[in-house]
Amino acid sequence: MDSSENKSSAIFLDRDGVINVIKNNPFVNTPDDMIINHDTAIAIKVFRDYGFKVICVTNQGGIANGYLTHEDLDDIHYKMRELLAAHGAYLDDVLYCPHYWSETPTCECRKPRPGMLLEAAARHDIDLFSSYMVGDRKEDLMAGIAANVHQNVLISDVKNLGIKYGLEMYANIWQFSCLSEMLAFFTQFHIRGVGCDA
Repeated sequence: MDSSENKSSAIFLDRDGVINVIKNNPFVNTPDDMIINHDTAIAIKVFRDYGFKVICVTNQGGIANGYLTHEDLDDIHYKMRELLAAHGAYLDDVLYCPHYWSETPTCECRKPRPGMLLEAAARHDIDLFSSYMVGDRKEDLMAGIAANVHQNVLISDVKNLGIKYGLEMYANIWQFSCLSEMLAFFTQFHIRGVGCDA
């Protein structure tokens, strides 16, 4: 019998707009495009200190579209890990989908499909129901819902964006302006020993 008691909980993070800062260029095609602020790195560190695995799950259709190669992406993610490590923060894993709908319409890993989360759960023995999916787009949260992740968090400073996305029908949808704001709220409940839906 598979018991969730012995499994880990995870915080799944989208990359662009959640881990890294998006400024003038919305696309990260070189390591120099990777910008991470201090508060985000500290939030990741604290989540891991609480015992969560922190895993990046990111759509990277630019590979299918020829904007970058797998090797280019490896370099970008090396820079991301390097920037996080400078603040004592580490990711347990980074998973990416290199496909694009027009090229691979049956792809199961590109969000909003749950393939990356399911792969991470199998790889790291994760209980998805006790985990969190954090993203800045509707597709991120829909991937979490499809994977049976209980808490799904939208990162955006656009007021009521979840309602505009039509997510109000789903329970346990939260919205914060940034990862550090999520951490501040999360910490209150974690210290009390209850979930965010209490």
